[in-house]
Amino acid sequence: MPLPGVRELAAAIVAARLRGSIALTGHTLMRVILIGALVGGPLAIVLGVVLVVHTKQEQMKTLAQGVIESAAARDSEITAAFSALDRLNNPPCQDADLRDLRSLMIGSTIIQDIARWDHGVPMCSAVYGTHVGAIPALAEPGYVLSREQTVWRNVTLPEVPGHKFLLVRHRSFILVVRPGASTPYFGDQYLSISRFFVNHETGQVSWFMGSPIDIPAGHLHSGAAFWERGRYVTLACVGDHEICLALSTYWADILRGNAMPFVMFALAGGLIGSAASVMTMVWRHQRRSLYRRLQQAMLRGDLVMVYQPIVAAGSRAVIGAEALMRWTERSGVEISPDVFIPVAEEGGLIGDLTCFAIRSVSRELGDLLRGNPDFRVSINIVADDLEDPRFHDALSVHIDGAGIPPGQIALELTERRAAQVEAADVVINTLRGRGFRIYIDDFGTGYSSLTYLSDLSVDAIKLDKSFTKTVDTSAARSRLVPPIMDMAREIGVPVIVEGVETEFQAAYFARCGASLMQGWLFGRPVGAGELVLAAGVRAKRVAVSGVV
Repeated sequence: MPLPGVRELAAAIVAARLRGSIALTGHTLMRVILIGALVGGPLAIVLGVVLVVHTKQEQMKTLAQGVIESAAARDSEITAAFSALDRLNNPPCQDADLRDLRSLMIGSTIIQDIARWDHGVPMCSAVYGTHVGAIPALAEPGYVLSREQTVWRNVTLPEVPGHKFLLVRHRSFILVVRPGASTPYFGDQYLSISRFFVNHETGQVSWFMGSPIDIPAGHLHSGAAFWERGRYVTLACVGDHEICLALSTYWADILRGNAMPFVMFALAGGLIGSAASVMTMVWRHQRRSLYRRLQQAMLRGDLVMVYQPIVAAGSRAVIGAEALMRWTERSGVEISPDVFIPVAEEGGLIGDLTCFAIRSVSRELGDLLRGNPDFRVSINIVADDLEDPRFHDALSVHIDGAGIPPGQIALELTERRAAQVEAADVVINTLRGRGFRIYIDDFGTGYSSLTYLSDLSVDAIKLDKSFTKTVDTSAARSRLVPPIMDMAREIGVPVIVEGVETEFQAAYFARCGASLMQGWLFGRPVGAGELVLAAGVRAKRVAVSGVV
């Protein structure tokens, strides 16, 4: 049964993303929703368990710290009582002495009785006076703090049946302490608390409240939390770790106490998983649809080439252009190259696009190139083209065969693919041997370095426009521009600056020694006819002024 609201959400996503271009059957949609719910639900539950357990751990740490602070105050009260008992100077078990004992007991919040003893036998107490029959003769102590202090735990007094007491001896005095007097209420039925003494000299551990827990030695000294037999245990100790407590809860109790959050996590995960599945399906359909539309566009001739002028940095004469591919569907919708080029690479159409670009440049700009030996056109290629026989055939047929000097054609490799180019060094050198120029495009956005470019013997690098935009700002990337320009000059690699849009940027890179520039400041991408006209007009104007 589908989760509430998922079908409506999926339908909205489909309607918004596809705009009616993808037809999905109800069966397919529900199957995708179900798969998303089956994946998202369990993942969300796992995430919920992690969050709940982490929250419970932090809660237990906070509670343990609060309890141990209370225990520290309790320990301080017992220590203060010992100091007061050491100052008593009345004859033992006389009226004045008993009054002092009662006064100390009444002033305490945790001491149930104070007794004097002699050689293991109680003599008198604040509650029972000299009738000390209510305090039994004590056996071997459960824990020895020092030569003058020992502890007995879980002692039952005849006059108070059903209750366990903690007895602490200090020299000739015994304090009767009720352990439960300082046990807090957590408001959580699944948490339990245990207390114990630790003698670091002997390694003895003595439990005086709660169930004993098997504590690893390393955790005992570090006070770290740990898992033990299906339960989570948090340790905390007072002062020098002599008095410690363990707060614990079982794994199953953590889950049982948080059933509702897990249900909510599962529902939310199912919804998110279903939505993500539908969106992924839509995206995949869009990619497949775009691939088919690109194939049709190639067959119908909907792809065209435009050319953005490249100018000399000093004279600003148009000395070349970059060939750029554009796709406008017959409905008038323009598809960005950033969208359809990756689709072409994934679908194996990129070689066809490269060959189309070479044919178009030859057909549209052949006369311009043959009549102007100094004019150059750059064509974008990818690393896969270097191994594609069709690419080399296209250069031979449409460049060499058309009488266009190879030196007027620059092949631009994107730096993102430079790692693949390294393996094709022989092919690059072969192309350069034929006269073609090799540029590295979008320099600074990928993995190459200037030393690497020197090894490849490329003819120029095109500095990515993301650097150009920063030169008149305080962005950190702007500080990288001068070192790049200096190092390129040192290894003899010319720099073509892309994305120049302002006079400030143009002047800046001219001072830095850039060879060529390209950007909207000098001209937007135009058709072949406009480029021929712009190049001719600029050349004539420069020739008259004596610059060329």
